[in-house]
Amino acid sequence: MMRQYELTERVLSYDPKADEALLNRAYVYAMKKHGDQKRRNGDPYFSHPLEVAAILTGLKLDDATIATALPGITSVPSSWGMSTSRSTSNVSAVVDGQASDSCCWVAA
Repeated sequence: MMRQYELTERVLSYDPKADEALLNRAYVYAMKKHGDQKRRNGDPYFSHPLEVAAILTGLKLDDATIATALPGITSVPSSWGMSTSRSTSNVSAVVDGQASDSCCWVAA
């Protein structure tokens, strides 16, 4: 499983202006929310959102998208203090899109 510092290092390697604090908050929040949950096969639940984040870093997606993927099926907390983040509107847009019935993902 990818560690917190590995995630931030991956993102910063292709986006030096990425919001490292946002990524760290998302990782810690998701780990706390999913810490004790297990899948049927016994694997920690957190491994899935973390693998999704790893895929997104491989695609070199932005910090807001990766931070939004980490919590998985939990809601993104307003206590992240994203009002000071350069990614505030991006995270809000992604979260709103995920929660909206009008949003659809289309493969090209």
